[in-house]
Amino acid sequence: MNAYSLLRKQRAGLFLSLHLLMGLAVLAIWITGSKPLLCKYQGEWHVPALHDQARSGTRLAFDLVATADSDYRNLTFDLAVWPLFGRDPHVLKPEASWLRPLEKDPSGNIYWLGSYELGRDLFAACIYGLRRSALLGLLAMGIAGVFGGIVGSFAAFQSHRHGRISWMSAAAVGAMLWVVLAEGLHLTQSKNVSWAGLARMVAVVLSLAWLAVKTWDRRPKIHFSLDRLSLAYVEIMKSIPGLLLLLLLVQMVPDAGTVDIALMVAFLYSPVVIKYSRSFATRRLPEPHIDALQALGASPARIYFRHLLPRIWPDLIPVLAFGVAQVVLLEASLSFLGLGLDLDTVSLGTIMHAARSNPAAWWAIVFPGALLFWLVYSLNALGDWFSQSRSLSHRGGGLKTR
Repeated sequence: MNAYSLLRKQRAGLFLSLHLLMGLAVLAIWITGSKPLLCKYQGEWHVPALHDQARSGTRLAFDLVATADSDYRNLTFDLAVWPLFGRDPHVLKPEASWLRPLEKDPSGNIYWLGSYELGRDLFAACIYGLRRSALLGLLAMGIAGVFGGIVGSFAAFQSHRHGRISWMSAAAVGAMLWVVLAEGLHLTQSKNVSWAGLARMVAVVLSLAWLAVKTWDRRPKIHFSLDRLSLAYVEIMKSIPGLLLLLLLVQMVPDAGTVDIALMVAFLYSPVVIKYSRSFATRRLPEPHIDALQALGASPARIYFRHLLPRIWPDLIPVLAFGVAQVVLLEASLSFLGLGLDLDTVSLGTIMHAARSNPAAWWAIVFPGALLFWLVYSLNALGDWFSQSRSLSHRGGGLKTR
């Protein structure tokens, strides 16, 4: 039985909880917003919900400013598909600031969860804040998982099987570490961080890792222990207070966005992933089929990429699930203190930060706080379930990953 079916059978409540959270995060723009999801205006097709502004040079962009006061609902569309609810957390209504739950504004609009600073709708803000917090956690641990998983397992593989490697392979390892450092600094200092740049960094790192393994046995060779280097990196990072280092990085990058914070947190959590992936790889390497592959003359690249690396990813899932929960809490804590995401960015932490200016607005703490608790608890429960299932599978039963 695969992991998905086993989770649905053993933990139906957790299964439903995760699907509800995922649905709220993925379908946020379908649930609530003030822009059409898809519209046809004077013969032109647009997808306004996916863009901050209307496409320049179009009739929609001109009429939106000239006649509609930047409100899409004041326009007459040929065809329009709207979100389920018409509330937008980015729309400011100062006259509706700090309304209690179920209270109406001067226009007669009811606020189900109330409003907070500058009249932002709390219901819409919680939905969008959940999406941003979940995205940041998944992105940060995704980067840390790819980098740490490859480095840790690769270090264990190199130390256990090949104490001597070629100059070309050593150069590829050095280039991989340099690319991660250089591209990471470039992305965090760039004002317009692109997903293409992030994808390029991941692609280059994976390509260099493949090159390092592929050229392993070429001559001339040198003594090289990536395992010692990775352990030294882990020990150095463990000796530095993580929160202090993160605060320093945040101060170095003004107006940090979601990708910036994700890269910083990934840098902090990569030693944890390296440590666990190294441990899992060390446990897998003495298995008989690995020895048999080497005896049959299989290349190091084949052994590593096809038989070692795929077997440690399932073991890393609990580590990554717990990590996502910790990242979400960390971002919320930093944003609550005003040190994380820009205060104009809607996240669960920035919503609660706004409540500091009005201590009587309990709803601006309770509702986003409850959503934060729900998300973190579900992720921790998922990590705990995966950890128990993997323990059972190692003893001959439970979760099957392939």
